[in-house]
Amino acid sequence: MTSPGTLFFIFLLVYQFVFAQLLYWVRPFLPDIFVQSMAFIVVGHLLALLLPLAIWLAIKKERLSAHMPSMKLGRINGILVVAISFFLLPFMGLLSAIASMFVPNVAAGLLGQTAQHSVWVMLLAVAVTPAVVEEVVFRGYIQSQYHGWVFWRVAALNGLFFAVIHAPQQWLYAFAMGVVMAYMVHYTRSIRAGILAHFFMNAFNIVLFRGILWLYQQAAEYVGIYIYEAFESAAPEYEVSEWAAIAGVGVLCLVFLPFVIILWRAFISHNRQRMTAYDIKTALAEGSGEGDPEEKIDEE
Repeated sequence: MTSPGTLFFIFLLVYQFVFAQLLYWVRPFLPDIFVQSMAFIVVGHLLALLLPLAIWLAIKKERLSAHMPSMKLGRINGILVVAISFFLLPFMGLLSAIASMFVPNVAAGLLGQTAQHSVWVMLLAVAVTPAVVEEVVFRGYIQSQYHGWVFWRVAALNGLFFAVIHAPQQWLYAFAMGVVMAYMVHYTRSIRAGILAHFFMNAFNIVLFRGILWLYQQAAEYVGIYIYEAFESAAPEYEVSEWAAIAGVGVLCLVFLPFVIILWRAFISHNRQRMTAYDIKTALAEGSGEGDPEEKIDEE
C-alpha cells in the first residue's frame, strides 16, 4: 500500500505543475517591482509548498500539529546542530559545485541579483522562509508518514523528494541536505532541528556573500577605482578551472571531516540518552498520572 507521504508528494508535484502554468500566464500582469522583490520569493514559497499541504490536510480532515515532531530541541542540541551545520558547509558547497558543472546554479545567481536588498530582507526571504516552509512540509509532514519503515530508507526517500523539488539546479545539494535534516529531526524528535540547520546553512551563505561584497567595495573605495582598474587590466588573465575549485573545496572537506564525525557521534549519543530519559519518565508519568514528562527532561 502506498504511503500517505508518497501520495502527498505526487499531489504536490501535480499542484506545482499547475501552479507553474498559472504563474507563467499571470506573471506578465504583475508589477515589476513586486516580481523583482524578496516578497515575491516569500509568497512563492507559501503558495508553492505550504498552500498545497493545507489543501491536502483539509481534504483528509487532519491537523498539521498532529504530524509535527514537536519535542523541545534543548540548548545542547541547538549548539550541536549549528556546529554540525557549519562543518558540513564545505561538503554542501562541493556537491553544489559538482552539480554546477552540468546545470547552472540559479541559487548562486539569486544572491548576486539580490545584493541591492538589505541583509535582513534577504535573510527573511532566502533563509527564514525556506527553512520553516520546507522543513514543515518535508521533515515534518512527509517524514512522519512512513511508520514502520527502516529509517535510512525514509531519510533517502525524503532526500530524493527534496532533490526533485529543487531539480535540476540544486538536486545533488538538496538530496544530501534532505538526508541530513531528516536524521536531525529523527534523532531529536523535533522539527526545530531541521529548521535551525536549514536556516543556518542558508543564512551563512548570505552573510558570507555580503561580507565578500563589502570587502570588495571597501577595496575599490580605498585603493581607488582607477588604480584598481589599471591593476586589473595589467594583471595577466587567469581563470580558476572548475576542477581546481572543486579540488580546493575537497581539501577543506578533508580538514573538516574529523569535526563532522566527532560532532555527529556526540549528537547521536546525546539524543539516545535524552530519549532513554524521556521514555523512562513517560512510563513513570503514566503510572503516577503526572503531566507531560518532556517538561522534566534536563537538557542543560
